[in-house]
Amino acid sequence: MFKKYFFFLITTLFFPLLFLNTLCFANSQEDKLQHPFFLSVSGSGGASLNEDFSYLINPALLAFHQRKKIGLSYSFKNESQTGVLSLVDNRVKLPVALTYQRWWSDSVTKAGKNKLFLSSGLKLSNFFSLGFNIERKIEKTTESLFFGNASIGSFLKLSPQFGMALILDKVLKEEDQNLKLLTVSGSYLWKNFFSIQTDLTRSAQKNWTVKGGLESLFHPLFSFQLGGIAFMKELNLKEMESYLFSGGLSFHSPKFSFQYGLQTDSKNYQHSLTCLIKI
Repeated sequence: MFKKYFFFLITTLFFPLLFLNTLCFANSQEDKLQHPFFLSVSGSGGASLNEDFSYLINPALLAFHQRKKIGLSYSFKNESQTGVLSLVDNRVKLPVALTYQRWWSDSVTKAGKNKLFLSSGLKLSNFFSLGFNIERKIEKTTESLFFGNASIGSFLKLSPQFGMALILDKVLKEEDQNLKLLTVSGSYLWKNFFSIQTDLTRSAQKNWTVKGGLESLFHPLFSFQLGGIAFMKELNLKEMESYLFSGGLSFHSPKFSFQYGLQTDSKNYQHSLTCLIKI
């Protein structure tokens, strides 16, 4: 049975690689704001076994989440700032999450960029799920009433300690640019002591991004995170174009958790504050 679903997962999400020709390598350069929810682990988490906000990376993970939740996050780097609000309802047959994100550089009330995300995941078995994210720019000049782009994801939970995922992001062109990204992810819980996760992303121009994260699990109230991200033209760590390091501290309780995250290239620092409320 595992082989059947694994073959389906590989076929479904690796097939689009045949059609990736050109790409603007978006949302990966080190000078841009990384997502505040995942800052402390450098944006990794496509196969996360934790019930957090990882459905924004891979919507298929939402099918395995058990609780309603509300997420709030704020992050800044130099003059750039971003805020995120995410709401999850998984007490329905098809779990859904609605997320709003805003970017600004001076005042939150001044002109900035806004996006709305709709996420959903469907569990096809006790160990396999599929999901999708739909994103829409909120701008006065936006002509489309539907959406700006979308992503699809799959998740294979091989055991309570080990998961794998494939994600195809930016499936549609934006302003005549092909933004497709394909990510292979893995996550492992080591003896309820550490959570380890990795994400490997390939662009149509054959650029590579490697992300990794580690979180401690041995204390019920506090945890720390470490992470790193590397940008490469070829899949060779000796030929990195740039890299970033990250870390964070979290406090956990049955009803909520708080996290501070930091990411740096030794010259610039991005900070984030995140709150997760469990309902």
